[in-house]
Amino acid sequence: MSKFYIVICFLFLFTSCSDWLDIKPESEVVEEDMFESEAGFKDALVGVYSLMSARGVYGGNLTMGTFDILAQNYNVRFSPSLTDLAEFDYVQELPEGRINQIWGDMYNVIANCNTLIEHIELMSKESFAEDNYNLIYAEALGLRAYVHFDLLRMFNAPYVSNPDYEGIPYVTIFSKEVSKQLSSKETIAHINADLSKAITLLEGIDPIIMEDKESNSSNPFLIDRHNRMNLYAIKALIARVALYVGDKEMALSYAKEVIDSGHYFFINPGDIINNKDYAFNDEHIFSIYTYKLKDNSDYYFSPKGTDQLFISSPVEKMFTSDDVRFKYWLTQKKDIYEINRYFMTKYERPEKEEEAAKYSDPNVPLIKISEMYLIAAECLSETNTAEALTYLNKLKSERVSPVVENVANSAELLEMIKKEYHREFLSEGQTFFMYKRLALDRMINFSGAAVVMDESKYIFPLPKDEIQFGGRK
Repeated sequence: MSKFYIVICFLFLFTSCSDWLDIKPESEVVEEDMFESEAGFKDALVGVYSLMSARGVYGGNLTMGTFDILAQNYNVRFSPSLTDLAEFDYVQELPEGRINQIWGDMYNVIANCNTLIEHIELMSKESFAEDNYNLIYAEALGLRAYVHFDLLRMFNAPYVSNPDYEGIPYVTIFSKEVSKQLSSKETIAHINADLSKAITLLEGIDPIIMEDKESNSSNPFLIDRHNRMNLYAIKALIARVALYVGDKEMALSYAKEVIDSGHYFFINPGDIINNKDYAFNDEHIFSIYTYKLKDNSDYYFSPKGTDQLFISSPVEKMFTSDDVRFKYWLTQKKDIYEINRYFMTKYERPEKEEEAAKYSDPNVPLIKISEMYLIAAECLSETNTAEALTYLNKLKSERVSPVVENVANSAELLEMIKKEYHREFLSEGQTFFMYKRLALDRMINFSGAAVVMDESKYIFPLPKDEIQFGGRK
């Protein structure tokens, strides 16, 4: 067996997080030593989640940062370094650097998944306690699919306009060899295969119990499943992928299965204040525990932060004053010029560490139950307007937003669904992908002007090193 190292981010002991994260910090772990025991596999899996939680990945850049800048959710007029990104000028220094970092960091996550998968496939289930073999194996497969799908949404053409576009490779082995670029169709097939296998492994053993934690204390892997790639997270991801490729029948089926599971509920507005739960943790199907969430949020949203991003005027105007998202996500603060601006406070954390216990866990949502309602509404918009409105209005009523009594046609309904996407996923990185999925040819920028969208704005260019040394095109 070759000897190489798997990089695992330094982990802290989280007092407010579940026992499965409480492991001895590591920096470099020799491969053959790590995978001799169940504990090593657990450490490797925790390492994957830790890599994903970094600011450059889902702890910041891919959620509250880059893709919400592209969606024109922030005014970047006082952040000149971000103007090129907001204008889709990807060849300039800052956008190019961010894109290269995304590519490298995400394929690093995938490489760690692949190493774990390769080794666990050599093990027997009997080497693991209870159902931990299936849980670890399934989560690694689900994470590999999740990250590849986001790479597809970044570097490939919109599926609806060019499903044969060859962009990213789907990497399934840890190797120095260059993996072949695949078409979007081929990549989606690999994603669905990984997700299907993960479901098979998890069916019947992943209760996803979030309330009665004590009853599962004997197996920490069954606690806080919303911070893990759990069974319903995988099914929700299948719904997201199916909608992306236009398979509305499959998307609706899986979205309804998650909704009807009874595991996920909309947050009670009173609990937002009482539990200081501004990110609506109760609604997370899958979220990433982000130890440095305060630092990451301040980096983007503090009036004195590095980027100093404040909410654009067109976004402010999308909300009614009673909407709980407007009330608890957008807060007026004075910018560096002493002008009142709306800043994002969804991820706000206490100044003093001892006050952290008064807040909900520092999680960044990657899949929420509200998305399943919007998927269901969109899938039904052309065939059953009344039922589609039921799903849309459920979300709107929970957000204390005016419900829709009726619509003239499916096109009008789709416009309402698009606007709800924009409101609902503010600073979560999903809005830009909604525009791309629908291949929309217009976007309103942060100053209120219309921007013509085309493939050049929707497709990230591959890193130059990949083209020069990897033989990519």
